[in-house]
Amino acid sequence: MINLTKEWQNVASGSYSNNGAAVYFYLDAKYSEQQIDSNKTTIQTRLNTVFSGNEMSTYGYKFSCDYAPTVESNNAIWHFENETITSGSGVVNHNPDGKKTLTLHAGAESGGLGIYVYIQGDVALPTIPRASSVSATNAEIGKSSVIVINKASNNFTSTLRYLFKDLSGIITEKTELQNYGWEIPDSFYEKMATQNEECTIYCDTYNGNSLLGTKSTKIMVSTGADGLPVFDMTNTSLLDINSVTTALTGNNQKMILNYSNGKLMGKAIFRKYANPSFVSLDIATEVPFTIVEETDENTTISFEYTFEKFDCQNHQISVVDDRDGMVSLEIKDIDALPKYPSNETINFSTVNYVPLSVDLNAFRPDPKVSGEIRINFSGDCWNLNFGSVQNEIALNVKYRENSYEEKEWIDLKSLVKDTDYQFDESNLKISSINNISLGDIFDYTKKYDIGLFFEDKLVSSSGIRQVLRAKPIFWWNKDGVYDGDDNPLGGSIKIERWN
Repeated sequence: MINLTKEWQNVASGSYSNNGAAVYFYLDAKYSEQQIDSNKTTIQTRLNTVFSGNEMSTYGYKFSCDYAPTVESNNAIWHFENETITSGSGVVNHNPDGKKTLTLHAGAESGGLGIYVYIQGDVALPTIPRASSVSATNAEIGKSSVIVINKASNNFTSTLRYLFKDLSGIITEKTELQNYGWEIPDSFYEKMATQNEECTIYCDTYNGNSLLGTKSTKIMVSTGADGLPVFDMTNTSLLDINSVTTALTGNNQKMILNYSNGKLMGKAIFRKYANPSFVSLDIATEVPFTIVEETDENTTISFEYTFEKFDCQNHQISVVDDRDGMVSLEIKDIDALPKYPSNETINFSTVNYVPLSVDLNAFRPDPKVSGEIRINFSGDCWNLNFGSVQNEIALNVKYRENSYEEKEWIDLKSLVKDTDYQFDESNLKISSINNISLGDIFDYTKKYDIGLFFEDKLVSSSGIRQVLRAKPIFWWNKDGVYDGDDNPLGGSIKIERWN
């Protein structure tokens, strides 16, 4: 393959010899001009001969040289010297990409001398610069995509255009720049069905006023942060709506663990033509919402959710638009670490209240015959300040006879701190001080229910234990004598009257 230039080059050659004489044929070619606008090249060809040796007869010859317009000489005079027998020129159309290769042919014939020479050669023409290629970076709406124009010639200019859904327009006209920054227009927001959509950029290449061709590239346009929903934090809060717990804490942003009723009230704005899709708590729970305001571009919603017996754990509220754009709000204890990736945060304070609970033990100190019952106990408590009010704990002992018919409870004793019971250093544990005697007032032949009734500022409950009757060494009645477990010991006892 010969790369043609503007200078003559040999493309192919052949020869004929007879009786010590020889003739050499040479096919030469070059190009003279290239037409950029029409994508064509003018080439020239010639067939040269070189004679060597004895003289040959001057019979007529037929010569041809093609791809250039064929030139024929049926009775050409051959002077038996170095000479150009025939030549020509022609216009070659290039491929759309500006490239072109072709095969040149030449031939010489003489029936009298028996000359039949045919030669050919492949040539490549210089590529004619065509349409510039183009590439571009993905971009968010309102931000710049960098368009890179790979120019085929520095003499060319480029017009850049875009097509996005049913929107189209000119980015710049006949620029000589190779790098161009294009800010994605806000008008794209209204056409965005998802967070990311495809846009086509076209590059028209001009040589002067002549359009050489068009190439294109595709980019992804995204809504970016400006197209996502946002929380209206001035109208979003978490408040305790339980009047009992707020009276104790004195602060409706302080939550008592498992007792406060935390009510989340908020607003979110769906921007840039996006519409609300749903609001969720911790992804799985749907939160109802109401549209409260609509403008040309934005829609505002309000939402509410009440945490009954608030667990004081981290929670996440998410709002999602119809383009699947999502933002999240984390609700967390001010001292806790974040648990969720979130755009906004609401902090609350926690009172880690522990409800009062006790393990009660009631017993007769003398299991045989005794009218006394004693108790001891231990358990969990919360002897601390809620914020506005100090917790107070009251313990009262009651009893009733355990029988087939349910009896009324009888008040027996109110326990006294530091006399009957005490708290540990943390004020989170409570216990009796030794065994507490309830007095020698209980019939040893009867069973009793002993109740420890306790309450604080939030909880009232009780612990109940049954105390069995005492077990005498023996006992009797008219039917016989029995041991403490009611096993018969013998016959009846005769009791005589003494005077």
